[in-house]
Amino acid sequence: MREVLLTSHSPFVVSDCPKENVLVFEKNEAGLVQWHNPDFQTFGASATLITHEIFGRRETIGDYANEELKKIEAKLEAPGQDARSLARELDRTLGDSIEKTLAITRILKNSSKP
Repeated sequence: MREVLLTSHSPFVVSDCPKENVLVFEKNEAGLVQWHNPDFQTFGASATLITHEIFGRRETIGDYANEELKKIEAKLEAPGQDARSLARELDRTLGDSIEKTLAITRILKNSSKP
């Protein structure tokens, strides 16, 4: 019998594996690598849950895209910036995500404040 160790950062790969077959590797305070099985059933679990619980990420978009989103949103602080133009720029620049939707909502909501 042969065994294979497959490593992945894809929550979809993890979602196709029962938790007994998933090992999470982490460094302890001493810098030594330890492993454990997840505390929840990974087989059939959502990619969002796996991303948050195993990979420790809340964002559903990558770091670079998230930084670009923040840069566009920060432009609102500059004098003379039009909120609707920034919302359109954000909509053109990024694909659909909850992060983009929330940022556009914040931009438009803040622009209506006196």
